[in-house]
Amino acid sequence: MLQPGIHAVGLGEMLRVTAKERPNATALCCEKVTRTYAELDARTDALYLSLMELELGRGDRVALLMENGLEFIEAFFAIAKMGGTAIPVNTFLTGPEVQYILQDSEAKCVVGHRNLLERVNIQEMEGVKRVICVDGDIGDSLSYAPLVDRETHGTMGREVDPDDTAVIIYTSGTTGRPKGVMLSHRNLYANAEQAVDATRVTKKDSVFVVLPMFHAYTLLAGLVGPVMIGARIIVVRSVRPFKRVIREIAFKRPTVFVGIPPIYNILAQKKLPRFLRLFNPIRVFVSAAAPLYEEVRKRFEEEMGIPLLDAYGLSEASPAVTFNRLDRERKPGSVGLPVAGVDLKIVDEEENELPVGETGEIICKGPNVMKGYLNREEETAKTIRNGWLFTGDMGRIDEEGYLYIMDRKKDLILVHGMNVYPREVEDVLCQHSAVEYAAVVGRDDGHGERVIGVVQLKEGHEVAARDLREFCREQLANYKVPHQIVFRSSLPMTPTMKVLKRELRAELEKERQGRSEDG
Repeated sequence: MLQPGIHAVGLGEMLRVTAKERPNATALCCEKVTRTYAELDARTDALYLSLMELELGRGDRVALLMENGLEFIEAFFAIAKMGGTAIPVNTFLTGPEVQYILQDSEAKCVVGHRNLLERVNIQEMEGVKRVICVDGDIGDSLSYAPLVDRETHGTMGREVDPDDTAVIIYTSGTTGRPKGVMLSHRNLYANAEQAVDATRVTKKDSVFVVLPMFHAYTLLAGLVGPVMIGARIIVVRSVRPFKRVIREIAFKRPTVFVGIPPIYNILAQKKLPRFLRLFNPIRVFVSAAAPLYEEVRKRFEEEMGIPLLDAYGLSEASPAVTFNRLDRERKPGSVGLPVAGVDLKIVDEEENELPVGETGEIICKGPNVMKGYLNREEETAKTIRNGWLFTGDMGRIDEEGYLYIMDRKKDLILVHGMNVYPREVEDVLCQHSAVEYAAVVGRDDGHGERVIGVVQLKEGHEVAARDLREFCREQLANYKVPHQIVFRSSLPMTPTMKVLKRELRAELEKERQGRSEDG
């Protein structure tokens, strides 16, 4: 295993080492196109040279406004070889939201797909000097293909300090304006080793990537980790239509599936083809990026007969902090054990470590902890104290070191002096056969906080609010039972299916005020 401060290399050098060891092994596969590791190394060399000729270099920031595809991976490693910083941009954002990220990060170049570039007035942004379009032209942009299809004459990437910033990941903004999380080559290299060790992925594996590559979780589990060990990466451009995902599994034969809870919820409920059930090549499913409800995990494993390992992490930790493991006991409701080299503690408001089993804020320390937030020294100082990353998540650790997530610190609800963790109530609501998704928030009505449950029902199902409250009452203390159940056709979510509770609270408050004015 990687020892903190030793053996870390730049991500470009990491690819070069793998290409020397496994030149003819398939690195990437997307639709009908494949690349060996030797080809991937050569193409990223070519793009690295082209970027240098465009007067880009060490420390320069290049935004990736791209859908899933081989081009994303090529651009990512070319930027690493150049000594630049990649900024993967959430492709679900609106034009103004993307523009904010480009301005805040001071990106000098944007590489993107035409349909995404057209959302943003990039040509009028002073800081952006170059625009490279992957699939056509927009304005005075450069075409991607000539930049990567060229001779390199055995060029080598420049030497990179492992502590240089490799990536800036912008947080999803569930609690405010997105912040740029600066992750070094060392951070990502260390966390890739940690994740590979926890999941036992080897060079013989084929990793199935269907999640957006702009997310920290996908970068780790679907890109950096597999390239580190020389595994094959199967790239799927989109999760829709879902039958295409099933077809890709059948024909490409992945062994490791990287997903998020809603995908596993769908798989658990779908009537999969009989041949896929009998000859499923996947040996392990991995879930992260959002809470995996125990009911979904149980139903999925019963249906598929294959282990589903959930994990916990956050962008600020590159992102993996804990993993459930194939060779260890998996406890219901737990997100597993810390990855190698990471220390975990549960602390109270005064930062005192709490005894086993008590709930408090989760803090962690290790080589995967971010450098800090871009241009936000004060917020960085609040988040990283004495080397410990204060996650803002509430949890507890049992006597064997397993971590249990209770909730976000900001989402804690105080009912008559008693703590209510929304995650606990959401878990119970989601056990009801009619419930697809649930979110629980607090609302102060002048007499203290009330627990409000917001529920999205499964298609074709109905249930009364009083029945859901009674269902909760059978499993929860009375003060935890939702005071009110609100039904929604959909919940506001991030691309990785985390409920945007800030937006949800605002919606509920607006509705409440509207009723007050009407009454």
